[in-house]
Formats: sequence, C-alpha cells, structure tokens
Amino acid sequence: MDARETAEVLAYLSAAYPRTDLHEETVLVWIDQFGNADYELAVRVAKRIVASDEWFPTVARFREVLGIELRRSSVSRECGDCENGFIVMANGDVTFCRVCRPDAPQEALGPSAAAMRSADWRRWVDQSRKELDKPFN
Repeated sequence: MDARETAEVLAYLSAAYPRTDLHEETVLVWIDQFGNADYELAVRVAKRIVASDEWFPTVARFREVLGIELRRSSVSRECGDCENGFIVMANGDVTFCRVCRPDAPQEALGPSAAAMRSADWRRWVDQSRKELDKPFN
C-alpha cells in the first residue's frame, strides 16, 4: 500500500472507532509497517476487524489478522494447511510454511515420534515458541 491507501484504511477504521485520535506520528508508523501490504487485502482485514473487535486495532493486531487473511486467500495448499506459519508433516516433523515465512529455514524442525519422547522435546518447544513470536509478512 502506498501512503494514500494506508490513509484510506485508517480513515475507515477511524470512522468505525470514532473515539480514536490518529496523530500524524501514528499514521507514519502504519505507513512504515504496511507499505508492502496489498491494499485489497488490507481493506478486507479492516472490515473483518471492524466486524469483530471492540477497540481500534494495534499494529500487531492488524498484522495478525492480515496474516490470517493472507493464508485464507492464498491459492497455495501449503499455506492453507499451515498453522501460524508452521506445517506438521505426516511423519510428525514440523517445517515452516514457505508462503507465510519465506525467509525461514526450510529443513524440518522436528520432532519425530522418537524426539517427542526425548529430553530435547522441551528445547524444541521453547525454540518453536520463539519462532511463533516473530512477526511475519
């Protein structure tokens, strides 16, 4: 989205949440954060948020719903089958979704059934949670 399109999305959100004052700095943050987002997708996200959320969305909330909507609208089977950017393989291994997280390593993260019973399981869970906390576009 360019600056004008981002402003249009924010204007829609502001109309739905009239108690929210958008300062110039806030608009600049949104322009910076969503400059590479698809405008039509962002409009769908704004409408979805207005229909479901009581309060004006934070950048993080908008990004979260944007990721959900991106996965929903994707024609890729891989992305449609992912959960928060991860895909569970038939053998129990877990890998990153190539659509949601194209910059992530593509080797399997584990765990196999044997690894689930090992002492490394806790370490793998902790690493996975750190990856889930990373933002993705």
